[in-house]
Amino acid sequence: MQVLTKKEWAPYISNYLSLGWKEDNYEITSIEYSSEKIISYISLSSYFLPKTGVYHFSIPLAFNIIAQLGIIHGCLDNNIKKKSKEIYLREIQLKCKHIISSTKDIKIEIKVTVKRSVKNGFFYIGNISIGNNSFSGEAKYILPIE
Repeated sequence: MQVLTKKEWAPYISNYLSLGWKEDNYEITSIEYSSEKIISYISLSSYFLPKTGVYHFSIPLAFNIIAQLGIIHGCLDNNIKKKSKEIYLREIQLKCKHIISSTKDIKIEIKVTVKRSVKNGFFYIGNISIGNNSFSGEAKYILPIE
């Protein structure tokens, strides 16, 4: 195996993955809730623009928003007035079928397929759709309850 110097691997470093993801700031503009699902629309107030000059929605941003919506849904679903803990995202699978280049009114939906009580919380499985299934998949997470 070859040991690389920083000079050798530096040309391959992604500007987005090293720092650019920190520029992605979103705002939830609306939420629809039921015990079976949560639908949200988000808009980006700022975002990383790659050298191509064309924005594209990223997986790190998707993880962040999915976790946030899981918290909101779980708290509403269990009549919790204020979040006291973070959710534990156990597993997430996303298939990226199409590039999402919009920065406004991106629809994100989690449809709950499983909810069960576990020690000190609730375990959820939900089907994910981002940008009308441009990204789709499944999340498994635990909402801890005090």
